Amino acid sequence: MDSCYDTTRRGHGFRVTNGPIVSNVNCTMYFEAPDPNLYIAVRLNKVDLRRIGQSCPTFTVYMFTGWRTDVVPDEWIGSEVRVPADPLPLMSCNCTNYLQKCPDLHFDETKGPSQKIMLSYNPDDPKRTVQRQDAFDVTLSSFLRGSSFVCPAGYFSCWHYRYRCLPDSLVCDGFDSCYDNSDEFDYSCTGRIANMTLPVFIVMVLSCVIGFSILVFVAVLIFKRQMRNRRQERNEWGEVVKRSSHQAFAVPVSDPLEQQQQQQQQHQLFPGSLPMGFDSTAAEDPRYVM
Repeated sequence: MDSCYDTTRRGHGFRVTNGPIVSNVNCTMYFEAPDPNLYIAVRLNKVDLRRIGQSCPTFTVYMFTGWRTDVVPDEWIGSEVRVPADPLPLMSCNCTNYLQKCPDLHFDETKGPSQKIMLSYNPDDPKRTVQRQDAFDVTLSSFLRGSSFVCPAGYFSCWHYRYRCLPDSLVCDGFDSCYDNSDEFDYSCTGRIANMTLPVFIVMVLSCVIGFSILVFVAVLIFKRQMRNRRQERNEWGEVVKRSSHQAFAVPVSDPLEQQQQQQQQHQLFPGSLPMGFDSTAAEDPRYVM
């Protein structure tokens, strides 16, 4: 931060640290993404607001949607100063609570697209006794909200925070803009396949192969079960037909007297026929020929 009340900075990402700030000067900076569809995430890499002497600095991160349109005071005419119309604090801490409210690597993000960020640092050192060089170190990253593992062309899908789609300009730039370092891994800098990094592409391919294999396995099981049921139905039907045929041609068993009467009746009706139970080979035996 070289000067306070600097021109609003537009870009996809920034790394902001306090420079040699005059001890009794409040410093404010504004940031906005170049695309109104983008969000902005802010991470506190380091905040050191310890009390030194009478100095108790305050650091606040605001988000806002627009600028005030009222008249700028005469003493500000010609400067780049603009005042947010609706600032809402995302993070705020001072020398008494910065370890709890602004811990290292703490981050937050705007709640809607096109919202802007204001960083405010107040050294609170009226006697100008302290020169701070490392009060804060902040990373700002713009991103597009997308579904898991699916980002449009020109954007990188963060591995842990999968809804974040970083502009390609923030990938492999030496700064952890995903806040999980996935945009700075070696595989992220070796190229992509179908707009996906190599590990993500491999995971997608393996998922598709496993899913297809499961579908084929289930289909084969269903087919085998249907074939087994059909064979079982055919076997059962064959048994029914066999039993029906056997019952239709089977001669009912009766007592000997009733059977003899039936044979006599048959011989009377058909004199040339052989009685039931008479062996035809015996009739051809010369011993029985008259």
